[in-house]
Amino acid sequence: MRSFGLLAWVWVLLLGLSGLGGSIVVSRVGWSLAMGLAIYTGNTEPLRPALPFPWAALGACLAVAALGALSAIWTRRRARARGEAPSALHAFAALAAAYAGAVLAALLPFVQVFRLFGATR
Repeated sequence: MRSFGLLAWVWVLLLGLSGLGGSIVVSRVGWSLAMGLAIYTGNTEPLRPALPFPWAALGACLAVAALGALSAIWTRRRARARGEAPSALHAFAALAAAYAGAVLAALLPFVQVFRLFGATR
């Protein structure tokens, strides 16, 4: 069970880092990806889109992931200090929150490219 927990947190960390890396890439070259997609779909004269990247949304997603991870760690430490078993429901809820935040952070760059694609018309 311990290796599953470690693997779960490694996945949360990797998803969060991929969301951060993808966000940096899309904020720099997302407009050219959107214009290329517009040209590929038949728009021969796309407009250059200029939409700001939603950094606040990325920050919120990463904050949810971090708070979920910290909540699980604090619950486990508190329960062990009292000599009790950690609550399975609380650990699952914390892991679910961490996964949800990390997955949303990883999907946010794709959402931004499609927003930019819509702005090329």
